[in-house]
Amino acid sequence: MRFVRMLPVIFAGIIFSAHVLRFYGVILALLSFLFIFTLLAGKRWVLRVWQVYLSGATLVWISATIGFIRYRMAVGMPWGRLALIMGVVIALTVFSIFWLENKKVKEYYDKK
Repeated sequence: MRFVRMLPVIFAGIIFSAHVLRFYGVILALLSFLFIFTLLAGKRWVLRVWQVYLSGATLVWISATIGFIRYRMAVGMPWGRLALIMGVVIALTVFSIFWLENKKVKEYYDKK
């Protein structure tokens, strides 16, 4: 049940790892992906570390979105769909930050 409860956070982590793979290389992407396994630790500090991690990911997403849209506008390509997709990704990441404040999630991480 804990796995299901953590799905938004896991999805946000996987999507960010894919972004890291595309733009920063395999080693950093692997580290980013393996970071997901820290959720298994069950310690309270994991929630805070993930909130900081996802906050940084949100800033990266916003920066990338602005850069992608600027590029598309400069070359005359349509950018509306890109903005919508990136907006959903940013929203998922921000949602995941607040999801870690969920009462049931905190209860599990308080037990250990």
